Amino acid sequence: MQDFRVPACFFPTTTLFIDDHHGFILNMVLHGEEDFAFRLVASPYEALKYLKEQHKETTGVYKHVTHELKSYAKDTPANHACYMSFVAIYSEIYNARRFEEISVLVVDHAMKGMEGLRFCGTIPDTVIKKILLIHSAEESLAKDAIEEGIIDAFVFKDQKDAFHTLLKKIHDLQTKYFLEMSWGIEKALSIKAPACLSDLKFIDFFAKLRLHHRIVEYYLIDDSGSFLLLDQDARLSCWMVKTVEECKSYYLWAQAHGIEPTLLDELHQGKKMPAFFPKDTPSGSWTESWKSILPATRFETMRSYYYSYVEGGFLLDINAALIKSFHEFLEELDMEELLFR
Repeated sequence: MQDFRVPACFFPTTTLFIDDHHGFILNMVLHGEEDFAFRLVASPYEALKYLKEQHKETTGVYKHVTHELKSYAKDTPANHACYMSFVAIYSEIYNARRFEEISVLVVDHAMKGMEGLRFCGTIPDTVIKKILLIHSAEESLAKDAIEEGIIDAFVFKDQKDAFHTLLKKIHDLQTKYFLEMSWGIEKALSIKAPACLSDLKFIDFFAKLRLHHRIVEYYLIDDSGSFLLLDQDARLSCWMVKTVEECKSYYLWAQAHGIEPTLLDELHQGKKMPAFFPKDTPSGSWTESWKSILPATRFETMRSYYYSYVEGGFLLDINAALIKSFHEFLEELDMEELLFR
């Protein structure tokens, strides 16, 4: 059974910092990444209140995806029936509050009223990842807390590269957060993780593609390993992926249905590939069964694949006007900070 090593979906989330002395946290955050979403609270009690309200007001990705599946199940176009579960996944882009979701807590252990470790033990939501800020002399305490599942990681406040270490652990835990969500989504939607998402060379290839195009959000859109991509300004693109075996079956179907010779030859040579193809027995015309024919590039990992990178969201009939960008969200956070200074 294949497992997810790349999440079924990922988008920037908010990191919540809990520290009664903001100086240390602010110094690290303000000298870090510009596109980093965070909130600061001054006490553990304030944090508990915020977490309770935040979870009440926003819908987590897992709940939202499973809710969307029920919605699409009521009225799904016939040619999209086999992709219904994936529509439920990428419809998360229309959730304007997705970036508010708290995936990681960073908690200072040395707080008045309630120590950070005790605070972490009071968090009922085990899905949220927790990082404890400690001094090097408290290492054994933090290691025991990890063993007991109270926290997920710790960072020494007195180490030279504390911020870079913290930032890396935040990113790692955000990915872990979405990986765990993916396993739940996989079961809820009865989908299987594409084999390529456990292929280390494939994963590296996909990571480099996201870096090159400055992608901050991605959503699985079929069981071959294709993804809908969004950058910080919600510019849409699709990375379509098919195995060589899939492309051969498409060619045989096209050959049996009298597709024009030139296109048939390009399919046979691997120069073209379909964006989508129904998993059940194809019916109707070429345009009904194949939404778009794309230029294809072959690449080799543990298996052979063809891929096509396509700008825009036309392949999925996405209404870009309804999508809130991560850039907009960051601007809102900056405005809040100015208002409450």
